[in-house]
Amino acid sequence: PTDYWTTTPWFAPDPHTDEATDPAWYFGSQIKTLQRAEQDIQSHTFAHFDGGLVTPDDWRADFRAWRDVAAPMNVAPATSIAFPWSSSAGMRWDSWQVLVEQGIRSITRTNWNQERFRIADRERYAVRALPGHPTISVVADEYLTPQSLDTVRQGLQRAQLNEGAIDVWSHTEEVATPQQQAGWAEVVNQSDAFWVASVPDIADWQHAVRNVRVELKAESPDYTFRVVNDNAHTLDRLTLQLPFVPERITVDGRSVPVSDTHLIMTIPGQHTAEVILWRAS
Repeated sequence: PTDYWTTTPWFAPDPHTDEATDPAWYFGSQIKTLQRAEQDIQSHTFAHFDGGLVTPDDWRADFRAWRDVAAPMNVAPATSIAFPWSSSAGMRWDSWQVLVEQGIRSITRTNWNQERFRIADRERYAVRALPGHPTISVVADEYLTPQSLDTVRQGLQRAQLNEGAIDVWSHTEEVATPQQQAGWAEVVNQSDAFWVASVPDIADWQHAVRNVRVELKAESPDYTFRVVNDNAHTLDRLTLQLPFVPERITVDGRSVPVSDTHLIMTIPGQHTAEVILWRAS
């Protein structure tokens, strides 16, 4: 046990040794703890640099370093990046292209204080496609501290209202304080109203939903349409907004429960489902 991080800033000089020599530098062993708990490990960059101040070659070198360290620990290549210091402002087009080439499909903790560089939706918390590189999804974040708790509360409410996504985060050493723990307890207590998932999982779901098409077949005598899942995998609990409350619903000829104007369905990959909304007689 060590109290090093209660008295030392998180940006303390790296001793370049291991946990046996410097017990405070314990993240190596924590990787196994996270893996046992089936937690997701993604990139905050290896060098913790400012994304807008480096070149595409710097990004390539950073990805190589990250993979070289991650691979021996059986950590998969990153598909998501949380920008250090929210430093997405000023990113070059070819730097974004490096992220695409390296398999990045989602980003978070992006610039929030310069309007021209805002790429995340902090009003409705919709998951956006990155302009110019639409295979990358942008998830808005909120930094949780005792001082920002009201802002986080409001963000959670708006994300829920708009069926959006919000990345709530804080630095690891900060959660040692009673005030911070109380804030996180409040956030966790609201989790029943949300699908709690990693940023990559949320982005993958959004990518998958974009590959779903609805094709109208007939509006009378009953409302008939097709749902086309062009993804290779099954989509579970896909939710459709219906144009009216039907008397009866069938999916591929089988009756399913009617629940107001929402249809929640599971559709296999590469499958087209026929949905009929039966009007009241």
